[in-house]
Amino acid sequence: MNEEDRYEYSHNTESEHHVRRLDTNSSKYSPQVFNALLTAIHDREHADIYVGRVTGSCINRIAVGDVAEQFILRFRTPTERDRFMMAFERACESAGRNVIKSF
Repeated sequence: MNEEDRYEYSHNTESEHHVRRLDTNSSKYSPQVFNALLTAIHDREHADIYVGRVTGSCINRIAVGDVAEQFILRFRTPTERDRFMMAFERACESAGRNVIKSF
């Protein structure tokens, strides 16, 4: 494994680690959806991450690279939804991912 590959592996592991920590703190949505989201984040390591809140609901939409392939996370309250999204966006950005909020 060359130095660039090690950086990419470390970078991806860090991104997944930050997002996985959110899962342990907030299990209000389907584990299958969350695991599929983690897989997409890992597999599409250079793709933009699109995020959106559905106004007046408890739903977040997240897409990795292609907005047509979105993951829908449902929460008990809009407050829980907003807390998760703020933490998710910070985790992605701190791992060097580009987060686009107009989804």
